[in-house]
Amino acid sequence: MPAFQSSPSPDNLQWLKRFRKAIAHEARELSALVQTELGKPPFETLTSELIPLLSACRWHERNATRVLRTRRLPGQSMWQCGQSHRLHRVPRGHVALITPWNYPLQILGIQLVQAIVAGNTVVVKPSERCPQSQQKLLEIARDAGLPHERLSWTPATRGAGAHLLQNEHFDHVVFTGSTAVGRDIAQHLAGSMTPSTLELSGSDSALVLADATPALAAAAIGYASAINAGSTCMAPRRALVTSSVRAAFIAELTRAISTNPPLDRYSQADHAGSMRAARQAVEHGGHWLDPAMDQDRYPSLRVVLDAPADGPLARGEHFGPALAVISCPDDQTVVSAHLACDQHLATSVFTTRRNWINTPAGSAVLRHAGGMVTLNDCLIPAAHPAAPLTGRGPSGWGASGGAEGLRSMTRPVVVSSTSRWLRTPLAPPSLRMQKVLGQFIARWYG
Repeated sequence: MPAFQSSPSPDNLQWLKRFRKAIAHEARELSALVQTELGKPPFETLTSELIPLLSACRWHERNATRVLRTRRLPGQSMWQCGQSHRLHRVPRGHVALITPWNYPLQILGIQLVQAIVAGNTVVVKPSERCPQSQQKLLEIARDAGLPHERLSWTPATRGAGAHLLQNEHFDHVVFTGSTAVGRDIAQHLAGSMTPSTLELSGSDSALVLADATPALAAAAIGYASAINAGSTCMAPRRALVTSSVRAAFIAELTRAISTNPPLDRYSQADHAGSMRAARQAVEHGGHWLDPAMDQDRYPSLRVVLDAPADGPLARGEHFGPALAVISCPDDQTVVSAHLACDQHLATSVFTTRRNWINTPAGSAVLRHAGGMVTLNDCLIPAAHPAAPLTGRGPSGWGASGGAEGLRSMTRPVVVSSTSRWLRTPLAPPSLRMQKVLGQFIARWYG
């Protein structure tokens, strides 16, 4: 058996290079399959899924060895003289990926890359909503040089995930989906003490402060809320706007929505749910940004102004192209309203103060944040290949993407060695030597 190496094997890195090149060559067919299954325009698939995935592949080619290499642990105590300590990263082993439908190529692809590069064997449960596009991606991965023992997948049926977890043992499970299903999976895995990464629903805020640039805020929030037909966990569900910039923000948001292309509905159920939440907000005191938004066939993002803060729209209980806009008298109230929400994944803040995160208000937002806080943007920074996505509370736990996500596909194991000239004491020293030792410790560490 070859000696264990905690850095990625050359074979895994060569597979990754072939996988990246094959995806680039098959980009047009992959985009066409996603359009057939979900209605997503090919250009949107290219920019929001394939380019981030290809960038992640290249980042891992260049950085995985550095992230996972064996490291010496410095700082040993004086009484450990003659010993060496090294931290190895050991593959988790057998990993399950239960993947979502809303970003079928990007999420599955990045999670697969991290699990394989780290040295694991992988079983994938594809989504029943996009079986063809995800199977094509998996076939590309296998054709790039992964044998069946390293990569396999289940049928893309609704019950396949539960059946997989009930009938096969895993060393780690990665699930991306709703909070409700994530809770069920966590409870199931607790029985066998199986670790997991849960990427669950987001329901976060965009904070538009008094010194924000309204045009920038409206363009970024409108884009993030509408892309992927509103089916993006990291998109804001509510815009909390300081009243002094409310009028300018609303005018710019109206302009931004009017220039957005029509949205295709990927999920009728999600569309109906967001429509119910928006109409309920209007019934309880809110009003449409445009009266035409009350129509079932309205082709763009729906916005409800002055939406009730305790309603389902403002709480983010929908997964579709609908946004609650809530006015607050000042910046402090904006931050307080945001902190009152219990589900944070990606918080957006619009301000001209680049060091705002270092203010008391910024520090409070950072302490309650999920995995990301963006200043003057919403989604684009999340595509950075080194940036991990991490949830908090109802948005899950664990990391995916970047160095943190790659490390999460391994376990840390410390290997220590002791010089053969050293011996473990078999009996305590004399009382005199114990007193001397006590005095020395008091001087050395005191």
